[in-house]
Amino acid sequence: MPRKILMLLAVVIIGGGLTYYFGFRHSDDEATTAPAPLQVSAVSDSFSVSVQRALGEYYQLTEAFVQKDSTAVNLRAGSFAASMQAIAMQELKADSQLIALAAGIQQGIATEATAIASSSDWTKKYRSLQTISDQFFDMLRTVQYKGGKVYQQHCPMAFDNAGANWLSQQSAIRNPYFGDDMLDCGENRDSVNFVQ
Repeated sequence: MPRKILMLLAVVIIGGGLTYYFGFRHSDDEATTAPAPLQVSAVSDSFSVSVQRALGEYYQLTEAFVQKDSTAVNLRAGSFAASMQAIAMQELKADSQLIALAAGIQQGIATEATAIASSSDWTKKYRSLQTISDQFFDMLRTVQYKGGKVYQQHCPMAFDNAGANWLSQQSAIRNPYFGDDMLDCGENRDSVNFVQ
């Protein structure tokens, strides 16, 4: 009886191997083609300028957080939301899926910026800043932003040591989550720097 089981097992293994070899494995002659990645071609000057304007507003917003000035944070959040909504994604010369992705990120960022301006709770403001920072970094990578190097910086102590990110145009740390209390707490984690 054990011999019959071994023979049956051998037939199953050999049959499975032949099925894989002839049925699923690509032969060396076949060219395997992967789908082309989503790509951005040239962007219009007005698109680049509008993204740069939004980045400038974002940097002013994070500086208002560094100063922990509620009035300035609210004002800058409103200006930043408007500058985000002013980015004309239809001028992005790219795959339609990429444009849709970037537009969705853009809308999410504008919504969070409006939430900052309308909230008086600093914890909620910081949470929105974290969301904006992560989404904006994703958007810059998605549209392959070529207007200069943007650093993604990280504070490991924000939100009870859960950590949080923000963006900066310089490598020096100015922590918006702790301001003067721990101004230089953080590290450069990543960057966007597509060559023009």
